[in-house]
Amino acid sequence: MNNELKGVIEDNSFNVIVQITESGPRGPQGPPGPPGTTNYNDLTNKPRIESVELIGNKTLDEIGIRTITETEIGLLF
Repeated sequence: MNNELKGVIEDNSFNVIVQITESGPRGPQGPPGPPGTTNYNDLTNKPRIESVELIGNKTLDEIGIRTITETEIGLLF
């Protein structure tokens, strides 16, 4: 661990001085996890709405969400 000063940021408008130092890990680390992905389609446990997996461009109807008219909205109030 190296606590050598790496930089100072001063902002006189708020009287703030931030000192940046390099430090090591913040405690014990566990074993590395499995490799990740940057491709959404390769993910496991994708989110679902009404049991419909969210893949591609789903419409509200496809995921079980009914739209309502302005008249129906007015009846709510």
